[in-house]
Amino acid sequence: MKYSLITLFTLFSVLTVNSQSFYSVIAENGLIVRKKPAENSERLGKFFCGESVELVEKTKVQSSITHLTKTLEGYWYLVKSTSRTTTELKGYVYSRFLLKNRTGWDIGVTCNDHKIVCSTKLSTEHTELELFNFQIEEQEKHVDTLIIHEAVFNEIGDKLLNIKPKEPSSKVDVFYTRIETLNDWGTAKNNEGQILKWKGNKPFTQLDAANESFYRIPLTDYENVREATAKELDLERAPNWDYVGEGWWIPRYEYKGIIAPYEIKSVLLKILVTDVNNDTRTEYIEIRLSYGC
Repeated sequence: MKYSLITLFTLFSVLTVNSQSFYSVIAENGLIVRKKPAENSERLGKFFCGESVELVEKTKVQSSITHLTKTLEGYWYLVKSTSRTTTELKGYVYSRFLLKNRTGWDIGVTCNDHKIVCSTKLSTEHTELELFNFQIEEQEKHVDTLIIHEAVFNEIGDKLLNIKPKEPSSKVDVFYTRIETLNDWGTAKNNEGQILKWKGNKPFTQLDAANESFYRIPLTDYENVREATAKELDLERAPNWDYVGEGWWIPRYEYKGIIAPYEIKSVLLKILVTDVNNDTRTEYIEIRLSYGC
């Protein structure tokens, strides 16, 4: 992945300056906002599914509700809207329908610059997916893999994902990894004229489900992932490893006699769908990260 210098500065500012707590709404039909922390209190409005809200206060008022045949224990939170163009909505909501953002804010380009909640809906053979506040340019269907291409300068990390099986009474397990590359574009040759490439990924890690079908995509963690891979492969930084050209920052390493640009090429989701007969089917969603304009 190649970031513009402006994008990197903006991302750094967001992650270091913003200290408030933000959450995403994970109620599929919207989340009712009440005047007081009680289920019978006056309704003030509703937050949309996927909407980002800012925490004002965690109350000590506890409550339990039934959702999808399960009893949920939680508290009432005082929150306010962050992305509305109309009058701010502020009130009490049930905590079990909120999922905390790790970064504290939606980073990257969203569908309408934070003004509305937007989402991309995708479909595979066995699942329906919804990816919130993330733009894609195109998608390609392969045998067991759906490849989607993100729009320019998005950041897939910390985005909200909703995955549901098409078959009834199925269980879904979701796993995550990053695909890394060296010299993926084949721009460097060794003294023999050979184009050497490397492609790899760390082991899959399982994502926790919230309210059975919502997931938070991990942060891309670009710098730490890159440095860990460089250590594993015993890579040395090239003399001009931090070359900057035409708005791009391109980290480069010495790899088998060539100077190879490093990239996190994609984020890969592995989805295991288990049906009522305990048969499991595996599908993949590859989210290819943008390379610029």
